[in-house]
Amino acid sequence: MLITSKVTRRWVLPKGTVKAGLDPRASAQEEAFEEAGVGGHVAPRCIGTYGYAKKNGKRGQFCLVRVYPLRVLRLSADWPERRQRRREWATFSTASARVHEPALKRILRGFEQRLKLAAPRAAASRQRGR
Repeated sequence: MLITSKVTRRWVLPKGTVKAGLDPRASAQEEAFEEAGVGGHVAPRCIGTYGYAKKNGKRGQFCLVRVYPLRVLRLSADWPERRQRRREWATFSTASARVHEPALKRILRGFEQRLKLAAPRAAASRQRGR
């Protein structure tokens, strides 16, 4: 799922600062709900990092983002930033074309490849379990 940023309206992933008292995964889960209205299970490992310059008034601040996949189990019609952002489901190829950061494009394409490789193994495992 992509969302628009508040200021520039670019397509981005939900993200934010790690909040006091939360680990990065819990913070990612909270940000996903606040910014996109989604809930679910966050993967135990970060799948990549990328940096970007955040526009704070006239000065920029460099931010480093750790990307955690989230298996969406809940989609809310009402969430804290629903009036400030758009959200949209997108394929990996569409998402990687819409985001601006080259490293994020690579992360999205790489994750899609990992999922494709994992699908046959998961199906085979289910077959053996029958």
